[in-house]
Amino acid sequence: MKIIYTGIFLRYKGFREKLELIMTGINFQTLNTEEFKKKCRSLSTKELGAQAKKLTDEQLTLLTQILAIGEDPQHENKLITTVSAMDNRSSLEVLGKAINAKQFFSLLKAKKSFDNSTFHKIPPLLVGMEFNVFTDVILEIPQQLLSVLQEEGCTEPLQHQLTLFCHELVQELDLFSKNLIQLEKHIDSFDTRNINHQNMLSTHQEIKKWAEFANANLKRINNALAIAWNTSRPDIIDRLSFQKESWLKYNTLVVGFPREYDKPASGLYARFESRLDTIFSNPDDPNDIEALQDEEPALEALVKFSLWYLHDYWEIGLLPNIKDISELDLDPVDHSDRERADYRSKLFNQAQANLEELGLKSVKDLKSKKIYSKEMLQEFLDTHTH
Repeated sequence: MKIIYTGIFLRYKGFREKLELIMTGINFQTLNTEEFKKKCRSLSTKELGAQAKKLTDEQLTLLTQILAIGEDPQHENKLITTVSAMDNRSSLEVLGKAINAKQFFSLLKAKKSFDNSTFHKIPPLLVGMEFNVFTDVILEIPQQLLSVLQEEGCTEPLQHQLTLFCHELVQELDLFSKNLIQLEKHIDSFDTRNINHQNMLSTHQEIKKWAEFANANLKRINNALAIAWNTSRPDIIDRLSFQKESWLKYNTLVVGFPREYDKPASGLYARFESRLDTIFSNPDDPNDIEALQDEEPALEALVKFSLWYLHDYWEIGLLPNIKDISELDLDPVDHSDRERADYRSKLFNQAQANLEELGLKSVKDLKSKKIYSKEMLQEFLDTHTH
């Protein structure tokens, strides 16, 4: 009797598979990778949902990757339908390992449509989720979805991801502090003799890079804390709170902020400004007679760029009315020494007036416009006089 029932069952199973093949035109087990990709793109959302449970782990991973590309206009609905069809944690963990942050957000939006009181599907997804994807999630998660994720705060998979995040923050903070020390050394040894816009901008970008690094981690920490408050894990809350305080101190006191309108620079930005200002004066030597004060004429500061003579001013464009170098002096045969001296004095005054007309009246103006070398002054003049 058992043999008869087994035979009937096998015939029924074979008939059912043939029927499904007739209805869908698909036998996933016989498809190679390229055929599978093509078939997934051609299937409707409903057809994919009907076949989702039959996918192998490799095919489920591949499907998720195909949908992640976003070429299929129904990629979001197909992913949600696939998850809705899943009825075992193992498959959801496989899918969780393959999804990216954007796909996870789509699933959070649709959580109510596929979740039920007996089988929550978000925890298995978090079990499989790569840690780097989780850090993207807590960085980029929209505020309205943060509250959805908070609902999973009591689950072990989410708490485990938060614990890993706490571990990573310790390493990240150590990396952060070491790089800030290196950046301080770079600023203090910055060669002001060869300064130009490129290496000045490069240093500013380096400071900004670490400021952005800190701000990204602070955003992650804030979102992680919002989730942690919905857990029963005071240890996670304490660790995240400590990290938040540490990152805030480093970012505010060490990295600081660039000069903005009437607000002075702070932190590494102020340190770099001070280093550049040594071109005009030495703050470590108050008795330095060559030090220039902010209110002194900009023309006086040009000696720091080795610009001493009328020929130098003419060469960089501060005497645009002079067409030839011979016009920088009067003919000694036809003019007295006094006439020639008065003429040269007039040209010096003209060069200074031209500087002032461009907003460069004082040493302070040169600093505010980030002019610290002959090359940088030349670039400024070329930009503002043509």
